[in-house]
Amino acid sequence: MLIFKKFLAIILLTLVIFTSPVLATDNALVDDTQSTENDVSVSETTSSSKLAETINNDLLVNNDDSYSIILTPFYKLYAKSLVNNDDSYSINGILDGNAFISTDSLTIDSRNNGGIIFGNLFASTVDTTIKSDVVYSDTKDKIGNYLIDTTNSYSIINGNVYVLASNTFTLESKCEIHGDLYVYANVVNIETDAVVNGNVFIFANSTLNLNGKVSGSVYASTANYNMNYTGYISKDLLLNTENATISGKINRYAKINSDTGKITTTSDFIVTKDFQIKADELQFAGEVQGNAVISARALTFDDSKNCIIRGNLNYATQSEITISESIVLGEISSSEYVDTDSVLYTILEKVISYVGLLIYVFVVGLMLKRIMPNFMEKMSNITTSNILIGLGIGLGLFILLFPFLVLLLFTKFTIALALVLLASVLFIATIATPVFIVAIADAWKINKLNIYVKMLIITSILFVVSLLSYFGLTAIAVFVTIAIGKILIALFKKN
Repeated sequence: MLIFKKFLAIILLTLVIFTSPVLATDNALVDDTQSTENDVSVSETTSSSKLAETINNDLLVNNDDSYSIILTPFYKLYAKSLVNNDDSYSINGILDGNAFISTDSLTIDSRNNGGIIFGNLFASTVDTTIKSDVVYSDTKDKIGNYLIDTTNSYSIINGNVYVLASNTFTLESKCEIHGDLYVYANVVNIETDAVVNGNVFIFANSTLNLNGKVSGSVYASTANYNMNYTGYISKDLLLNTENATISGKINRYAKINSDTGKITTTSDFIVTKDFQIKADELQFAGEVQGNAVISARALTFDDSKNCIIRGNLNYATQSEITISESIVLGEISSSEYVDTDSVLYTILEKVISYVGLLIYVFVVGLMLKRIMPNFMEKMSNITTSNILIGLGIGLGLFILLFPFLVLLLFTKFTIALALVLLASVLFIATIATPVFIVAIADAWKINKLNIYVKMLIITSILFVVSLLSYFGLTAIAVFVTIAIGKILIALFKKN
């Protein structure tokens, strides 16, 4: 499930990342009589020519050197090479529009009264840093971090931020994002006093450190989650992780899932409503002001510190434990602990998945066979050559779709077309598996078996293959790709 979530995150973020080169510039001045509602696109190129121009009030910029954007107080745009390094870009100015950036190292720098983007930020990078300029005092807080003495400047993104970073994403102290934050990265850092005014959606392969303030909800999947006492989430926390150490305040609900690791909450941990957690091991301290539902193989309460559940507690543990009435002010009840690592549970889970797949294939496949018989007849024409053609078309669709969608999203008039195209592709991908299974069953010439038995055999083989780790995942991906290609062939092929 975690692999699927990460794969989905990559797809969604890629849809909004601009990666193709456009124009080049070294030194450019845009007259202040021009509209300042410009989109700025930055990516690498090997072209030696450098040019800047406006197209329909959109400024598109590309540079083969390190890049920086600086605006004067009169909103005249200067594009200028600052660092002789084609692997890093820095935006030091004020952009009255969207920024589309593709580079290895991106920095949004607030010095020189810049680092402000009035639109959205779309970035595909190795490392992304939204910087501030702060001075730390010699005084440390209660966990040993130096306190900020002076804030000279901080970066502001007034729209949403979409980042696909293969290494790190960092939102430094005092920086602000006034929209939503979408990040896929290896490590994500939201530092103390950094602010996100919208919701946060994060997939971090390694670690998520959330020590700033989020005005919306946080939806996160990561191997390790850390939140100290300065962390604040105004709404809900929905977290899938292996290990976590959590302090700070969650102003509504907290729901945490950890199948194999250890979750530790500290005495500074506060949930103002309900707390629900499923973990291998939970060490609890802090305060839950609503009810708590806890399922953990091992559960301990650190009652030497602030440790209280003001509502009811329902818990499930592998072995019976004693809970002090001073910890739980409401009623205490226990449930049977379900070991999700047990063989019986794993078998039951697979059986449920298999039955669900059978229902999905039979309902969708047979319904389409009934209402679209001519289309399904075309699909049943299966030969080696048209399977290879289908694979090629399916691969071509995945390669070309996302850049094409990004191009359509550039203008207001084609956004609707992009959404319709995306919805159509998602619909085709949804029906691809059952349609192709029915097509194979129709093409399978064994008179002794009816179509239902053949569909059952094919679906069963497909399910077993899907259990074979990475080989199975690859085989299913190829199967679906061929299916999508053949659906497109059948849709556009004349009788």
